[in-house]
Amino acid sequence: MDIVTHALIGTASAAGLFSSQPALAVGLVLGNVAPDLDALSRIAGKHAFLRFHQTYTHSAGAIAVVLAVSGGLLIAGLAIWAQLAIGLAIGMMMHVGLDLTNSYGVKCLWPLSQRRFAMDWIFFIDAYVIALCAMMLALQFVFRSKEDVVTGLSIAFVAMLLFYVGLRRGIAAGAKRRLGSANALSASTSVIPTTGALFRFLVCRKTDGFAETFTFDARSGTETERRVVPILDEDVPAAIIGCREWTVMRSLSDFYFCVEIDGNTYVGEDLRIRNFGTHFGRLECQLGAEGELEKKRWDV
Repeated sequence: MDIVTHALIGTASAAGLFSSQPALAVGLVLGNVAPDLDALSRIAGKHAFLRFHQTYTHSAGAIAVVLAVSGGLLIAGLAIWAQLAIGLAIGMMMHVGLDLTNSYGVKCLWPLSQRRFAMDWIFFIDAYVIALCAMMLALQFVFRSKEDVVTGLSIAFVAMLLFYVGLRRGIAAGAKRRLGSANALSASTSVIPTTGALFRFLVCRKTDGFAETFTFDARSGTETERRVVPILDEDVPAAIIGCREWTVMRSLSDFYFCVEIDGNTYVGEDLRIRNFGTHFGRLECQLGAEGELEKKRWDV
């Protein structure tokens, strides 16, 4: 999820759960935000951002380090700092768990595994989660002088958030069942949730030489906005296949294809992510007269 949503979730949870333990509360909020500091890798360029985002700071390894530090602080008798570190670790666990429900992919088992895991249950910007956070924070502000009420609100918030995640898991599973067996889907079909409609999914299905994209309603089973896109990967020259941008996008998505060739211009797109009409990862390459890569434009 986006960093603002993570911050809202951390604040709504900590406000009541740890109102009498401010170090734990601060740590929980910081932990819900800290993993996304890897987005600062964008300063070093687009390649660095895609390489590091949702990897090491979102991993079991990073959480283990924070827990080890908290243990050392406890042994040293620095109880307040130990509480801060424990809250940080709990917040990081919450952050990683929520990001797993999205579609980008999280290296949560690093250093044991370099694989990215993604559940495709919730889009990373979710209107219902944001609304729930806003409502709960408003109620906590109104009843801020009643500690027991604020605590109850935080407990209710965590319970509702867990219920919502479970609900979205069930809806996503139902959508995949209606589209075909889960095993058949895994290799040839991508099913991505949308940000505002619970039962609306963006589907990309790979067939021989083509990719079908359409919007799917998991309740009615209707398919709209269908588009058939040619997969032109076999015609992509070595100069483009070898470029860093093409390699990075192919490693992130099994549905990244060359979809357009116009003279010496080749266009690659990730056909999975279409929320807000985005073209994340779109790569436009132009070859020179000798077949060399002359110009490229990469939307990240």
